[in-house]
Amino acid sequence: MTLLLHLANSHDAHVLRAKVAPLMGHLAMLLMSLNLYWPAAQATEVFNGVPIDFGTTFLHEKRAMQLHAVLTPEETQIIASAMERIAATVNEAHAESVQPKTAWRKNTSAQNIALRNASRAASIDPHLGMAVKQIHQWQVLPQHIVFDVDYFLPERVGHAPQIYRDRYALTKSAAGWMFSGHPQPLAIGKLTCQYVNALWVCPPSPMP
Repeated sequence: MTLLLHLANSHDAHVLRAKVAPLMGHLAMLLMSLNLYWPAAQATEVFNGVPIDFGTTFLHEKRAMQLHAVLTPEETQIIASAMERIAATVNEAHAESVQPKTAWRKNTSAQNIALRNASRAASIDPHLGMAVKQIHQWQVLPQHIVFDVDYFLPERVGHAPQIYRDRYALTKSAAGWMFSGHPQPLAIGKLTCQYVNALWVCPPSPMP
């Protein structure tokens, strides 16, 4: 009798495991898919009511874009559509002199439009590098975007921090958003920031 009960219990346990196994497999697949797609979901943020996917390239330049509370949702959507090209242009503008051209660098040589190199224009050793402080001062139209970029200059001990600022324009064509030149013949140039209310405040850009 004991043997029969043991066999019956073993059979029931085997049947239960057989039923549960597929469910556990589905659960494992679900957890793997969540783990796979979670980082991508984390890259999407909402600015002025517009969700923007930052992707995986030029994240420093994209994070430097000042978008909150200075743009309408419509303007934000336009910038979102051009974000990859804006970031690539800014990256090229301060890194092109010491890095080989890669596939995404289509701005200057293909269009024969000069893109000023921030490091050379600011007389900075390109091997030291320049960091992007902020991308701001947006002028947004459906087919045209103008913006300023502030680059940190190497700090001088005992001196107020300086930035180098230049202005860029992008135009949308059938091929997508492309760099279309500098709106001004010269860069805005070097600016010295002031310490105000425990913050370093840099001068505003002159009106175009």
